[in-house]
Order: sequence, then structure tokens, then C-alpha cells
Amino acid sequence: MKNLIGAMARVRLFVCVAACLPSLAGCSEESVAARDVSTYAAALIRVPAKLSYSNNPVTYTKGTPISSNLPSSLGGAIASYSVAPALPPGLLLSKTSGSINGTPTVVVAKAGYTVRGTNAAGSTTCVVTITVNDMAPKTLTYAVIKPTYYRGQLITINTPTTTGGAPTAYSVSPALPAGLTLNTTTGAISGTPTALTRGAQYTVVASNVSGSASVALTIIVADIAPTALTYAVNPATYTKGTTIAPNMPSHSGG
Repeated sequence: MKNLIGAMARVRLFVCVAACLPSLAGCSEESVAARDVSTYAAALIRVPAKLSYSNNPVTYTKGTPISSNLPSSLGGAIASYSVAPALPPGLLLSKTSGSINGTPTVVVAKAGYTVRGTNAAGSTTCVVTITVNDMAPKTLTYAVIKPTYYRGQLITINTPTTTGGAPTAYSVSPALPAGLTLNTTTGAISGTPTALTRGAQYTVVASNVSGSASVALTIIVADIAPTALTYAVNPATYTKGTTIAPNMPSHSGG
């Protein structure tokens, strides 16, 4: 407090003297007085220190508005804020309050962003670590929801379609009929079924770090049609009243 009073007294004395002397060292009294006031004012401002943020590190989701991330600091009041490198697309740093707001629009891997708070006496920094994940898948469907396959026949690959965020993994429960497989990366169902199945349900889940979507498939595995039916004796001649020996059939296919 004594320093502040002394500084103010010196400023008042200088302004008074300058008003009495039209010229001082080749400068007008206005410019000299203004420069002296500025010098003393700067000396009275404290350097800001220990800048921090309410959420750090932080993970956001693409397409979802974030809650304001607010700064705090010690020392002198911060007059302006800046950041380098630029925040992920869709996020903004307020140059006056330092708050971070917005809706991220791009998936961004974990990275550090240096926020600097500055006043006339100096600056302080804080590295804010930000990750932007993809949004969760919203819907999942397949080219054929209720397919009928045939034992021993290669199926047409059944491919999924999703909306929302891109899935990073697929799973199914219970296990698909014997001979069929689910690609856990693409979600495609392929293969050659080897066992008969009566209209069972199989739940496929598409997921990423933010969430998941699911769909129920009803899969039937039917037997193939029988072909090439023949009999052991053909043509056959029988006698009235005489028991015949069994004439056994054979076939291929189902």
C-alpha cells in the first residue's frame, strides 16, 4: 500500500511540474506525463501465474456440444488469452475470458494445446489435453434381415449399413450357425452353413468407443432339395401273392 501511495504521489507531482513547463527534454507535457503514468501503472500490475482449466485432460464426442471449460489463475488478472496450435475444429477459445466452448466436428487424437494468459506485466500458460472421439453408431441394419440359407451352399455375403459414428468392432450373440462367420471389423456375414437351423435369432452389435447399435437377424438354414432319386431295382417285376424283397431308394442332395 505504501508503494502504491508513493507511486501515485510521484505521478501527481510529475503531471503538476509538466503543466508548469511547456517543454521538457523536447517532449510535450502531455506525452511525457502519459508515458510516466503508463510506466508506473505497469509496475503496479502483477504477473499472472498458475493458469489451469476446470477439465484437463478432457475427452469430447464429435457432434456433441461441450460444457464450458473454464480457466482459473493466480497473480495478476489476465487481460487476454491465446492458444497454439489451433483448437480442434468446432471448438473456440474466448480471447477475453479464456473459456473453451463449441461443438467438435472432427475426430481428433489426443493432443496438447497451449493456452497463454497475458497482461501488461507478463503471461502464464497451461497445456490443455484434448481428445475428440467419434459419436456412437445410431442404427445398424443388414442387406437381408431374415435370410434363408441352404446347407452346404456358399451364401451371398450379408453386409451391414450404419448411421452415426463409424463402428470399430462387431460382435454377435449367440454364435452364428455352424459354417457361418461374422467379420468383427467389417460386420460382413459369410461362409457355407453346415448344419440345419430353424429360424433362430442372432443379435449383431456394432460399437465404437462412444457407444453401440444393434440389430436382430433371423437366420434359417434349410436342407437342399433331394436330387437323382433312384431305386435298387428298376424296372422291377413282381408275382401276385408273393412277398417282395424291399426295393430301397437312394438319392443325392438333401
